[in-house]
Amino acid sequence: MKPFTLGTVLDYRKRTEDEIQREMVSIRTSRDALVLEKENEERELARLIDEMGDAKCRDIVVSDLILYEACIRRKKRDIVDVDKKINEVEARIRRQEKKLVKARRDRRALEIVRDNRENEEKHRRKQAEERFLDEVGVIGFGGKK
Repeated sequence: MKPFTLGTVLDYRKRTEDEIQREMVSIRTSRDALVLEKENEERELARLIDEMGDAKCRDIVVSDLILYEACIRRKKRDIVDVDKKINEVEARIRRQEKKLVKARRDRRALEIVRDNRENEEKHRRKQAEERFLDEVGVIGFGGKK
């Protein structure tokens, strides 16, 4: 079994952070698609309104006018529905952003701990090497007498 080290934990944290970022991209892509859908619905609504205005200038049957109004109401409902979906997706984005910030903060904290441990280990090794060299120097100096 692989020993438990900070490197292992850092790798896990990095993978978690990457996964959250991929989810963010996916969510943002879906938001962009919804925004595009809303723009298309709004263009369609404007077209229907213009078409109805043109039809009013000409002779129009009441049933056609009622049909235009029904289509316009439906488009307005569709736009409201898409707006709700966009708001939900933006709420998901905000939640994911909070998760991402937390994951980055956790990973950075572990990197600092790892760096501190590495620096402490280097310092200990340097001290041990200095003690060894001092001991060798003393032994060597003492042996010449």
